[in-house]
Amino acid sequence: MDKRIIIGIQRTAKLGRDLQETYPEIAELYADGMSVRQIALKLGLLQEYQQRLDRCARAVSYALHGWGGSKNIPAYSGMMTEEEILAISKEHRTRDYVSSKNRVRVSLAGVIGGGKTPWLKKEDLPREDPRQGELETALSLLRNPAYVHTNTRLFGTPNYRAIAEELHERYPEIPQRTPQAVRVALGKAQGKY
Repeated sequence: MDKRIIIGIQRTAKLGRDLQETYPEIAELYADGMSVRQIALKLGLLQEYQQRLDRCARAVSYALHGWGGSKNIPAYSGMMTEEEILAISKEHRTRDYVSSKNRVRVSLAGVIGGGKTPWLKKEDLPREDPRQGELETALSLLRNPAYVHTNTRLFGTPNYRAIAEELHERYPEIPQRTPQAVRVALGKAQGKY
């Protein structure tokens, strides 16, 4: 391992131990729902210790969990037990899931308000409708060789125009998507954007 990386780990582990003594409220802030990054920002650790956010957040994590003892830094216990941290983490995830659902609703309202048409999902269709969601259909068409360029300079690449036309045929209640809109949506769905 690179010596600079080892030194960085040592400094972060030492900082975690120092934070336990200097900021006993870290455990309470974490229990109240703040992430380690939010705690580092709230306490002004970046300015006080002249460190980057990721290093300060890692130090807060060490303060909470403890340090196992390596890299010439002795072990120390965390401010909370692993059971407490797991229970609080589960609460954080549940709260984050609910807030992300609310963000989706607000985002969807913004999309519609901006004159754009959201992609039709399976749950948006009537229960008896056999069709899958619009994006799922587009993904399946993307894997279908019939929707790939075969005789142009774009040979082997997806034919987004043909996919957009097929989507319009299958979902006539939705305004026709442009090839660009289909490309972007499929790229996001595949994690490319």
